[in-house]
Amino acid sequence: MYKRQTIYFGGGTPSMLNQSEIDSIINAVYENHKVILNPEITLEANPDDLTKRKIIELSKSRINRLSIGIQSFFEDDLKKNNMLNQFYKCFDKVYYSSRMGKRKPDENCFKQVLEENQLVPQQTLFIDDSVQHIKGAKRIGIETFHLEKNKSIIDLVPDIIQSKLHQ
Repeated sequence: MYKRQTIYFGGGTPSMLNQSEIDSIINAVYENHKVILNPEITLEANPDDLTKRKIIELSKSRINRLSIGIQSFFEDDLKKNNMLNQFYKCFDKVYYSSRMGKRKPDENCFKQVLEENQLVPQQTLFIDDSVQHIKGAKRIGIETFHLEKNKSIIDLVPDIIQSKLHQ
């Protein structure tokens, strides 16, 4: 018999479900289907729903992957699909290397972002999948986490919480 490899919470705003509701659905899947030992369990999330409290709550659940509702990071695609305003609402500010005239891992790229936002490097968290970008941010004192291939950002949550506890 076939075993389920993935459980995907999609279609709308499943990130509005509370922990009990998520657990009930996952339990129902396990009760009614054969599931592999460590399935991918993805929750589709609206960026506005991902508060600190919600992320901590999700880190304690069996959810091991988030699908965040940003459809593209390319302005032309977003304009074509009439989604540019929604994209910009997800962020306080968007930085494009080409517009800055700087590129990661150049320290000046990081310094410009820090200065424009009056951020302290030691109080700033940088997550990236490129080791060279991590090294560039670390050189100026930014706390970094490397997002390894085949990992999701949710995998880093326990490490991020631990690092905060030791400050």
